[in-house]
Amino acid sequence: LNWLITIILFRCPIQASTLPCRRRRLSACLFFLFFLTSLPFESHSAVSAGATMDLYWMWKWFFYVVLRLFFSEVEVIGAENIPTSGAVIFVGNHQNQFVDPMLILAHCRRKLGFLIAAKSMQKKIVGFFARSLHSIPVVRALDAAKPGVGKVIIVGSKVTGEGTKFVQQLEKGFSLYVKGMEDPIRVDEIISDTECVLNTPFDCNKASDFKIVPKLDHSKVYDTVWKRLGEGGAIGIFPEGGSHDRTQLLPLKAGVTLMALGAMEKYDVPITIVPCGLNYFSGHRFRSHVLVEFGKPYQIPSEFVSQWKSDKRQACKSLLEQVDNQMRNVTINAPDYDSLRAIFTIRRLYTPSTKTLTSDQYLELNRRFAQGWVAFHDRPEVQQGAARIKEYNDKLDMLGVKDYHASSVDTVSNTLTFGTALVSRFVLIVALFLLALPGLILGSPIGIIAKVISLRKAKEAKASSIVKLKGTDVIASYKLIIGLVVTPIVYWTYFLVVLWFFGFTYALLYVVAWPLLTYASVRVTEEGLTLAKSFIALVRIRWAADELTNLRNERKELQQMIRDLVERLGPQLITGFGAKRIVKPEEIEKEKELEALNLESSISSPSSGLLRQRNKAYLKLHESEDRKRTLDTSDLDDLEDVFN
Repeated sequence: LNWLITIILFRCPIQASTLPCRRRRLSACLFFLFFLTSLPFESHSAVSAGATMDLYWMWKWFFYVVLRLFFSEVEVIGAENIPTSGAVIFVGNHQNQFVDPMLILAHCRRKLGFLIAAKSMQKKIVGFFARSLHSIPVVRALDAAKPGVGKVIIVGSKVTGEGTKFVQQLEKGFSLYVKGMEDPIRVDEIISDTECVLNTPFDCNKASDFKIVPKLDHSKVYDTVWKRLGEGGAIGIFPEGGSHDRTQLLPLKAGVTLMALGAMEKYDVPITIVPCGLNYFSGHRFRSHVLVEFGKPYQIPSEFVSQWKSDKRQACKSLLEQVDNQMRNVTINAPDYDSLRAIFTIRRLYTPSTKTLTSDQYLELNRRFAQGWVAFHDRPEVQQGAARIKEYNDKLDMLGVKDYHASSVDTVSNTLTFGTALVSRFVLIVALFLLALPGLILGSPIGIIAKVISLRKAKEAKASSIVKLKGTDVIASYKLIIGLVVTPIVYWTYFLVVLWFFGFTYALLYVVAWPLLTYASVRVTEEGLTLAKSFIALVRIRWAADELTNLRNERKELQQMIRDLVERLGPQLITGFGAKRIVKPEEIEKEKELEALNLESSISSPSSGLLRQRNKAYLKLHESEDRKRTLDTSDLDDLEDVFN
């Protein structure tokens, strides 16, 4: 029927030239709408593994494009570590919900299917893509939980109920969940309607609501995974269980070890584990940065299979420790956000200004300082240094400047240079704003709707989780989902408006021009924000020149303190420290020689051309540092939130 109406409407605007212009345009608009509704979209039941096999690479390319639009930079490290054949399990940290599997899938040359929560498979858009990409649904314990009758008090392993019906509601193998538990705890014994015993101690002294988790049968899931691995395929899994926004890995679930060892026993195939580190820098924000690192492959020794046959629990525990170590080698783990910020500051202070770190060096240096932060946090000299670094960061926040402003050899003392830079930046900001304005206005409905809904989803996610801090791990996912839904609606709404008021020719022109205009506006806005930040930084630097001079001296003292601690504690943390150094002693000496030369030049001839060149270089430094601003920006950076 849709196609029949479409044909009739299609003939109407072409042949009925005597019709009034607006009626012809109305017919054209209706033709387009009916054309869209008659497209053969696949139903859920039609999306089977065989029917969608050929769509895998199309969706992989689609995710690649979408991610490159959402993030301003996606850098991949260690792609050569991905095995070209054989059974492989990709294990990744889970800090950005649906974006995490998209990143691994889009940048992995192997065809793989992810394990996904069955609850997520029920979502229309997510479920459609998941089925198309051969994902394997898994029912999570909490997703199957049902509210229990009454309230419970837990002391150790003993559970005492108030108005409960344990005999009716509980069965052998069921689990109990109370808010505050990391995972549901299995019930060992049901004594009466108001008493039962758990197999793991837990304390909940206040009468609380509880949930009952039925015994889940995951045999079909394991059979599917084992078969895929036995055929030499690849799967992806996030062993933390669920996504979160913490600064360190959560305790890993044993499921990945059951899948690996079970497949090795059943199909007698070697299995390789590839750790995937997803290192986001304000990853919930549009046009932020992400570094994807594929670690060195770890082939599971056959000894684990022998142990698995005699003692499954111990074999899983031993292998899980290996998986945890592999994942920590590709992720940055800190106790909290304050510690993470301090670690980034330590890395900046330690690295000589004359050395440019590669991306893998950048990540590795952060990881080493994070390991040292945890290993030596109880030492007095480390605690004293941490307090001084926090005080230094607080002073930077108070002045509204960044660390690299205090690291310059000189402030912008030349009035002419300063004034020229200020005026030129202001003019460029205004010009870029005017250039970006049309695209920003047209695209504003998408941005507003995506932000409002994603923030609401973040609040809901935080309220329903005990591990999330702010719920920011779901924001980027919902921005992408909403964008994929709203963008076509807005795009074709504008098309119909142009078609109605200006005719078919301009409508065709719009179809090509609007995507280009929107993308250009995004890029121009990025440049404008960079210039705006450098403009504000210049004003603050000029205004707080004396305070920055004091901060610069304090920074040099902190820098020397950190380098001394590294020389003392580095060999205790890293075996063969001298050969594995990222920053060599001669690079530090080179920086000191350059600083001495600059100081001598400024004293002997403060108004020389060399000093003016240095001032100009300093201005360029602001711009280059602002361009990579998100590399060291934590989620607590209020200034970044304002600009976004």
